[in-house]
Amino acid sequence: MKPVLRDIKIIIINRHRSYREGLHFYLNQQEGFYVPYSASSSQNIIHKIKKHNSQIILVDIEIMKKDYPTSIENFTVPLLDKYPNLKILFHTTTNLPHYNKLSFEAGVKGIVTKNNSLQEISTIIKSVNQGMTFFPTFEHNTLLTDNEIQILKNIGEGKTNKEIAHRLYYSTRTVEHYVTTIFNKFEVSSRLQAVLKGIKLGYISNFHD
Repeated sequence: MKPVLRDIKIIIINRHRSYREGLHFYLNQQEGFYVPYSASSSQNIIHKIKKHNSQIILVDIEIMKKDYPTSIENFTVPLLDKYPNLKILFHTTTNLPHYNKLSFEAGVKGIVTKNNSLQEISTIIKSVNQGMTFFPTFEHNTLLTDNEIQILKNIGEGKTNKEIAHRLYYSTRTVEHYVTTIFNKFEVSSRLQAVLKGIKLGYISNFHD
C-alpha cells in the first residue's frame, strides 16, 4: 500500500506479534492512515521516524520500560527534541493509572489499552494528531487541546485573562473563549475549580499559589 500526502504516518512498536501485525494491517486498510514500519523493539527509533517521516509512534509501555528503565523522559525527550511535532502514544495491556500523569508530564499525548477496539484506536490517533490528548481515566468531555492546556496552566499560575493574552499573544476575547470552553468541558464554574480538576486529571503538575 502506497501512502498519500495527507495520510497520518504511524510507527508501531509492540512486543505482541499478533497484535502488532493486526493493528498494522487494520490501519493500512483505513483511509487517512499509513503504517510504514512496525517492530518489537524501539532500537533505532529516531532513524526510523526520520526515514518514514512519521507523525505518530504507538509504543508498548513494557518495551519502553525495558529499553529505558530509569524514566519515561529518557525515551521521550530525545525524540521530542529532534521532532517537536511528533505525537507519542503508549499502549498497555495492564492497568497502570499512575502512568497517566508521568506520561503526560513527559510529553506523551495519550495511552491506549487492551480495552480499546481497533476502531477506537484509529479515532484516538486522529484526535491526537489534531492536537488532543487521550488517557484512560480521562472522561471524553474533559479532553483538552494543546492551546487549552496552555491556558489552563496559566490559570493555575494565577494569571488574569489579560495577562494570559499578553503572554501567549492572543486577544483577550480569544482567552475568554478558551476559558469558557475549559469551564464547559470540566463542568465547573470558577477558575479555582478548573485548576483543581486540571490537577486531578494530570493537566497541571504543580499548584502555584
